[in-house]
Amino acid sequence: MKFIEAIKFGFKNYVNFKGVVDRATFWQWALFLAIGFGITSALFPVLLIFLAAVAIPTFALMVRRYRDAGVSRRWLMLWLIPVLAAGPIFSTIGGSIFNNVLSGPGGNAFRDTGIAGAGIVLGLVLVIAMAIIALVYLPVVIVNIIFLSKPSKK
Repeated sequence: MKFIEAIKFGFKNYVNFKGVVDRATFWQWALFLAIGFGITSALFPVLLIFLAAVAIPTFALMVRRYRDAGVSRRWLMLWLIPVLAAGPIFSTIGGSIFNNVLSGPGGNAFRDTGIAGAGIVLGLVLVIAMAIIALVYLPVVIVNIIFLSKPSKK
């Protein structure tokens, strides 16, 4: 299947969770996602529209690719790990920002450092949170790439 045909196939069968998808079609769709993400990432609202448009077709293609490779679809639940981990991480970030930066006089542990110190604290908290998310997300991506790269079961 050619590149344009793979894109049409993905959108045409976007709610079809039955059947199988071969490796070439799936990875051509993945290339389309990478190109689309690269083009739309300059404008955040356009990126959100693009991601909303491709979310269901991508999930459907992944389910069919898993079936073609003979992998249990339960492994797709691995993608829930980073999603579920993000809630507590961002709650912690919010609490840290409120307690250390926005709480005002008396409750601010870094009040003597001024605005620059508050920015440093905020930056460090965000860097740590992003590192934790990356550490949680990276193994999930690696496992899924291995599964999605397996040859057909046939």
